[in-house]
Amino acid sequence: MAAPIEQSFSAMGATFHYKAYPQQHLSNQQVIDLFKKAHNEVLRIEDKFTDFRPSPFQRINELAGVHPCQVDDEILYLIFKAIEFSNLSAGRFDISFASVGHRWRHYKKIGIPFPKEERRDLEAFINYKNIEINEQNKTIYLPSKKMQIGMGGIGKGYAVDQAFKVLADHRLKNFYINGSGDIRVHSSDDAPRKWKIGIRNPFNADPSIHAGLIQVANQSVSTSGSYVQFNPGDQEDHHIIRKDKIDVNIVSATVIHETCLFTDTIGTILMAMKADEARKFLDNLDISAILIDQTGKTHLSALALKQFGK
Repeated sequence: MAAPIEQSFSAMGATFHYKAYPQQHLSNQQVIDLFKKAHNEVLRIEDKFTDFRPSPFQRINELAGVHPCQVDDEILYLIFKAIEFSNLSAGRFDISFASVGHRWRHYKKIGIPFPKEERRDLEAFINYKNIEINEQNKTIYLPSKKMQIGMGGIGKGYAVDQAFKVLADHRLKNFYINGSGDIRVHSSDDAPRKWKIGIRNPFNADPSIHAGLIQVANQSVSTSGSYVQFNPGDQEDHHIIRKDKIDVNIVSATVIHETCLFTDTIGTILMAMKADEARKFLDNLDISAILIDQTGKTHLSALALKQFGK
């Protein structure tokens, strides 16, 4: 088989890697041009939804406690999707975790632990049910200046899906997009083999060391882990922020499904659960996932066991 065509670009504080096998109807340069076109869609989404700098989405936070913010259909759609996952997970996924997350990023940057008193104060503003949405007027209102929202845990998955759509709409076949752990692949009916996806070993600093390999076709795979970002002053204080004090034991969660929006968000939810609870959650929803706990033990959902022939 001919060597794949590959390109990497930066976005969302991460690397997006695009890969495709040579196409009968497109030159290699045309494939590269399509990669750039798809990545421009990722950059558009980043510019619109970032809460790291001024953006249409960040305007909601800037107007918190002041007055409702006018938004467009895309912002309204993604906020509604986020709230669906909040309801599905009994609040374990909650975009208002940015009330703490914005300050967490500050303390991570300067490398000191998050002051407990300040954190407790901000945790009082974490509650997605307090986000006021006027669907008719297309407005979002956060009732306190201290309440903030962010698209971490859902935005990157959405961006991968939109980039995938660009490539699929241009009839690209047998391609792969990896947005720093959020992966979506296309396989034509006559593809000679499935895509092999490595699951990173969460106990090894080298990201190229895998705990296992899975094979997928026309699916999305996302891996969430507590090893990705943490506060250098407190390594137990990682980027997946939890309001409760549950002694969770999952260090890596890999989810397999149809879209990256789904796998990205479910992976985030699983990181706020204990392994036994996560298994029940996955099995109730018939989701394929692989979990690794703090002891190195691997847990597979019932659907994953079935898919892998266990």
